[in-house]
This record gives sequence, C-alpha cells and structure tokens, in this order.
Amino acid sequence: MDVGIVGLGRMGLGMGTRLVRRGHNVAGHDTSPTKQTQAEANGIHWAATLRGLGSMPATPRIIIIMVPAGPPVDSVIDELAPTLSPEDIVIDGGNSFYKDSIRRAVHLRDLGLSFLDVGVSGGVWGLENGYCLMAGGDSETYKTAEPVLADLAQDGGLAHVGESGAGKSLTGAAIIGL
Repeated sequence: MDVGIVGLGRMGLGMGTRLVRRGHNVAGHDTSPTKQTQAEANGIHWAATLRGLGSMPATPRIIIIMVPAGPPVDSVIDELAPTLSPEDIVIDGGNSFYKDSIRRAVHLRDLGLSFLDVGVSGGVWGLENGYCLMAGGDSETYKTAEPVLADLAQDGGLAHVGESGAGKSLTGAAIIGL
C-alpha cells in the first residue's frame, strides 16, 4: 500500500522505515530538508512538498501525520487535503487532544476524506519492537487502514477503540485512573 508520512523526526522516520521493511511504498516529507538523506537511506521516497504526497499514484493512499499536536496538524491537513482523493485516509498519529480529533474528522468528512486519530506509543524502540496503537474513527476506514497499522504495531498492540476521539479520551482516562 502507498503510505505518506509527514514529519520524519525520530518517531515518523522509524514508522516509515518499519513500513518499508514490511513491503509498503513509503514517501516522506519534513520541513527540514536535511531529513532527505536519512529518509532515502531507509528506503523512504522523498517528497519535497506536502503536495508531493498527494501525487503518489496508488489509491487509497494513507497519509500519517507525525507532527506536534495542535495547529501544526491543522496546517498539514489544510495544505494536504486539496491534493487527496475520496479513497484516501488521513491519520493523525501525534496524540492530539481528543476534541481536536473529533473536529478534524468532521472537517475531513465534509471534504469527502476519511480520518483516523491514532494514539501512538513505542518511541524509538518501535522501529524494531513495533508500536502500540489505539485508533479512533469509523469502522470502514479502520478496516482499510488496518494492514498498515498492523505492520506498525507490535503483537497485541493494535486496537480500534471507537469513533474519532475515542482513543485520545480513553488514554486520558487511563492516565488519571478512571
């Protein structure tokens, strides 16, 4: 499957590399052009712009956003959405506030696009050991993205926990002991 990753920091680069190792065609973009050498050394095709991710040939494309939570996620979505097709799926892996995830899901649905919010943990060890992923979003979108998410996850480390925002609100509840 074609996967784009926005944000090739330690987590994003590790996720992209893990997906390449599992046979996916991965393109990556980062605001720092110095990430290009690292990306290409790990088999990730470099996209000089966000719009380049939207031009990957196969659909559905899955675009994983690994940038800091908050306005940076919205900026990426705003720039990227016009380049995507209705079959494409946008995944926010940046552990955003659950109410932002709900708002983004509605916004992208209004544009005819699909969205999953996926809480990610595993740090730099996720490359070798796999990540723990809690996905929020509708069931059909999850089913489409599941092969990619399963290739990122460690054994037993993937769950679809409900509609958008569910994974984030459950994470918060677990942290405060609810």
